[in-house]
Amino acid sequence: MTELHNKTCFLECKPILKVKDVSASLDYYNKLGFTKVFSWKDGVGFCNVGKLNFAEVKRGNANIMILSRERVGEGTWVYLFLGNVIELESLYQEFKENGALIVEPPNDKPWNTREMLLKDLDENFLRVGSPSTG
Repeated sequence: MTELHNKTCFLECKPILKVKDVSASLDYYNKLGFTKVFSWKDGVGFCNVGKLNFAEVKRGNANIMILSRERVGEGTWVYLFLGNVIELESLYQEFKENGALIVEPPNDKPWNTREMLLKDLDENFLRVGSPSTG
């Protein structure tokens, strides 16, 4: 275990649930007392074209992301958030050196984060992100 491993801390961990219908799921989570943080439709980023395919809901300190099953394959998805790009790049180097299954190296996203994508041996995915600067 590297010394860096002890210094890098995730600030948030959000499950990404795969659902049949994002709109119906937003309605259901509303009944459970969750409020919508954001949602987006087919297209690029937070556009208003097409069918809802991704959203996040929140109740208190609990956040859940909701993703259309049509957009991803098998396995569970989890979003892990870091405080800054330096931690993300350091963690990427650590994971690479340790033989992690890196699907996508760190890159800037249109929603103002920098993210990388990893998978485990059972096709579960970890999307690790940070603010795009700092």
